[in-house]
Amino acid sequence: MNPNRTIYWWRMLAEMVSVVFAVLLALVANEWRQSYHTKQRVREALRNIRLEAEENLHTLRQVSEVQKAYFDLLTSDAVRQQIAGGSEPPSFLALYQHLQKDVGGGLRVTSVNSTSWRSALSTGLVGEFPLPIVLKLTSIQTTAEELDRRFEALESIMYGYRLFVPSETRFVVGQVIVLLHDMLDLENELTQKYGELIGLLEERENP
Repeated sequence: MNPNRTIYWWRMLAEMVSVVFAVLLALVANEWRQSYHTKQRVREALRNIRLEAEENLHTLRQVSEVQKAYFDLLTSDAVRQQIAGGSEPPSFLALYQHLQKDVGGGLRVTSVNSTSWRSALSTGLVGEFPLPIVLKLTSIQTTAEELDRRFEALESIMYGYRLFVPSETRFVVGQVIVLLHDMLDLENELTQKYGELIGLLEERENP
């Protein structure tokens, strides 16, 4: 066999191996780079969710405190005496204005902010989240939607025509008490879930 021809084929083989190796190395580097950027985006998304959760938790506690004050007043003997008996009770608007002075402000409601969670869903990053965090976020969203429905029902009652009609005061008070009771239960549930979520996120940030 011609020695020159043998050397030629060995060079060709070496060049082919070099090209294949370079391509594989480029693919591995690209995959690593994409994985790194994905991890960075996931880390930032989870950080935003934690900050959002802490803000929601703070707001929920403030709102629950005001709602609890209204619930206690509406279920008090003093209010029962005002709306009971043979005489016509005051309108709910008049009663509410009186309660505002005792509480020091109006009845507060709030919707949970889930912007960061919805952003992670829309971008597909949620697929990179740890399963316990996804399950906790899903559970929070379900409870928050139930709380929103109670808010809507409360607003419908408090800002309807019954607000001005004295003969409807007993009905309105009863409905508001029921809704406030449900809302306080849901807010307590959300507070607990947010605390657990923040704990999971902090564990991930500081392993």
